[in-house]
Amino acid sequence: MSFQDPLSDVSRLNRHAREGFVAVDARTLEVVRAALTLSAASDGAFDPTIGAALVISGAEAAPGDISTLDPDARWEAVVCDAQSSSIRFDRPVWIDLSGIATTIASASISLYAGPSVPPAFPGGAFVRLGSRSAK
Repeated sequence: MSFQDPLSDVSRLNRHAREGFVAVDARTLEVVRAALTLSAASDGAFDPTIGAALVISGAEAAPGDISTLDPDARWEAVVCDAQSSSIRFDRPVWIDLSGIATTIASASISLYAGPSVPPAFPGGAFVRLGSRSAK
């Protein structure tokens, strides 16, 4: 689910989902659907179409030509088809799932590891607060 790995489902979606449905792994579809549910419940406060904002802020390298993106597009532009395990974008956006994917993985590990392992919900790119500090 990498934003940068050109072979990942996320990268393929960011390159081709505006052209039509792109088949993805069932796990990717599950994470995208969870992200969209969270987006709807939060009125867009959590939004997987944060990819362009991450590039503009310098947090991520651009996976393509940013000038082609719709600056007003939001999570509603992402359409999932569970039947075919595929996703399309109704408007030109870039998604980034690193924050929610990390949180889902952490919650799953905590669930299966039992009470001896404390739950952890690490952050990620799903929500970005503040400015990026210099390294």
